Amino acid sequence: MMKFIHTADFHLDAKMEATMTPEQAAERRQELLKSFEDIALAGHTIGASAILICGDFFDSITPSPSAISHVCATIERYKDLDFILLCGNHDETVKHILPEMPNLKTFPQNQEAGVFRYGNVDIWGSENPGIAPSAMPFDANHINIVMLHGERREASSPDGISLPLWQNHHVDYMALGHYHSYEAKQIDGRGVSVYAGCPAGRGFDECGKKGYVLLTISDEKLSHEFVELKGRVLHRIEVSVATCASLLDIEQAILDATKEIEKQDALRIELHGAPMADIKIMPSVLEKRLSDR
Repeated sequence: MMKFIHTADFHLDAKMEATMTPEQAAERRQELLKSFEDIALAGHTIGASAILICGDFFDSITPSPSAISHVCATIERYKDLDFILLCGNHDETVKHILPEMPNLKTFPQNQEAGVFRYGNVDIWGSENPGIAPSAMPFDANHINIVMLHGERREASSPDGISLPLWQNHHVDYMALGHYHSYEAKQIDGRGVSVYAGCPAGRGFDECGKKGYVLLTISDEKLSHEFVELKGRVLHRIEVSVATCASLLDIEQAILDATKEIEKQDALRIELHGAPMADIKIMPSVLEKRLSDR
């Protein structure tokens, strides 16, 4: 049996100050780094052969020295685990600022295809999302994994990942990055294309449980499953105030709508409708009154 982890779109060292205070953004940046640590630890614990990082590992091509140092320390900690890094549209040249490490593997910078082999498992990749399958001479008798970063298209496209072009090319699993939610779609009768989603949300457009995809190869067959990561989850909650006659009613409506959410999580509360009475709603006051609950 052989195992791999598919992940993408960490966007490490993202600023995030458009929707958070500087203090909140700094804390969330540390949580994003922790999500990388957690996935590396998971890979080490289950004895995975490699972690496949399908683009946008960093949020830009100029991450801070502290973020780079944190990443390098994590990679060096797990010397028994390979980290296969594919650059995305946010960090298209960032691999050149990382030092050479025996267990950090990258693909050619000229957008051609490269391959890393683990027994009968071939992991192909290219930083050109529109690359043709013919550029990757697959062995039909091997397990073939393809790493790409970009938009999945239903028709032929020079700058997207056209699923029809990949049909009947002996692909077992297409590991994708770019979309920030988990999503799986069949390529053909043999293969499946999967977006792992981001391991942790950076804003309230990335709500809900996040995680990674675990690939298991047994009896020369590949299976995959989505695995949730523990940690702070972002929620966007709509609360109707149309039947509220007082500020206390509004507070109770918010508490009722959020009672199942963990205290560590982050919430964006959106109030909808007009209250029954003439109540002046002050978000800062509500936030202060509810912050300890």
